Amino acid sequence: MAEQVIIIGNGGAGLAMALALAKANHHVTIISAKQAPADRMLGGVQMAANGWSALRDLGCYDAVWQYAKRLELMRIMTLSHGHTLVSMPLDEAHQRQPYASVTRQGLIKAMSARTLASTLISHVTAEVMHIESHAKQAVVFDSNEQEYQADWVFGADGMMGLCRQYIDGGEMAKPKLASRTVHRFLVPLDHLPAVMASASTSVWLGREGHIVHYPLSNGMLNLVVITHNSINGRTNGHDSCWALAERLLDAHPSLDVNHPSLASDQVHMMALQSWPRCDSWVRDRVVVTGDSAHQMPPHLAQGTGQALIDAASLGRCLADGKTIADAIPLWAGQRMRRIRAVLASADQAGLVFAPPPLLSPIRDVMVGLGGMAVMPRILDKIWSDQL
Repeated sequence: MAEQVIIIGNGGAGLAMALALAKANHHVTIISAKQAPADRMLGGVQMAANGWSALRDLGCYDAVWQYAKRLELMRIMTLSHGHTLVSMPLDEAHQRQPYASVTRQGLIKAMSARTLASTLISHVTAEVMHIESHAKQAVVFDSNEQEYQADWVFGADGMMGLCRQYIDGGEMAKPKLASRTVHRFLVPLDHLPAVMASASTSVWLGREGHIVHYPLSNGMLNLVVITHNSINGRTNGHDSCWALAERLLDAHPSLDVNHPSLASDQVHMMALQSWPRCDSWVRDRVVVTGDSAHQMPPHLAQGTGQALIDAASLGRCLADGKTIADAIPLWAGQRMRRIRAVLASADQAGLVFAPPPLLSPIRDVMVGLGGMAVMPRILDKIWSDQL
């Protein structure tokens, strides 16, 4: 029997869940305070085979691939000497394809188009102010005092959103102290040496942080610099973090720190916060998904992929005719177990990418000696995992 579902949030997780529920013939209303998220989405993401498999289930594979650039190699190098520690082919022979970068704007644009084409999905532009949930019904109220009734509410509104707050019994999730700062840039590839446009994702390990970059299909380089917030026992402010980022960029062999695209007024800076892990994704008739359920550290290229897998996995649970009420416990149990394993691997990767500065030389030696024996095995398990 078709049910009425409200999804709060129209980012990737919300759009994916809408498509999965509509595929199971449920009626979906997406409510978001912003009408055109694609216009605000800058930069890109990496997606491995599991994310592409989810997109195929959701009917978006071909549409999203138009905004993708296939990546064929992953490299980990040292900033200090330029030594290659790990060189991992992303090829068919190792079952690591498809693996590609995708522009954030393209991803959202393609998925939005699919939702707009569905007769089972409607969009409402409004700010959700309150959620109530009873034994058989959920009610959402917006800033215009409009009331929406549904059988289920799915929250894709972030870890600090109303749905996460409802799941936690009214308590708002609070991040732990941020240990690192992320600096994001978009740099035109035609202003860089040709090697920067190669179909590879590159990680450069430094003492005070690390750099990740990969090309996008729109002719830009997605460049991320992550710095430590604490050096020599002292917490760095905004200016100090920017100075650290400049030093890391200056050490890169193919980047010009004086290039206008790398100026402080072109960077998007944010604290890389650690969030408490969620004990439950469901309370009454309210469910959380994507970042609302599991904020993913940016170490394994799984943030976007796992949000897509949330939706595709629920779609598979619903495929044999189960009601949403019957599918949710099975889905949540499976996904929470899997997410715990992915988060544990991401935490371990974070220790490799960002050890205390004094230990970074030891890190480089250990990665050089054992990286090719350990990393492919771990990543292959995560990237190729079935839904």
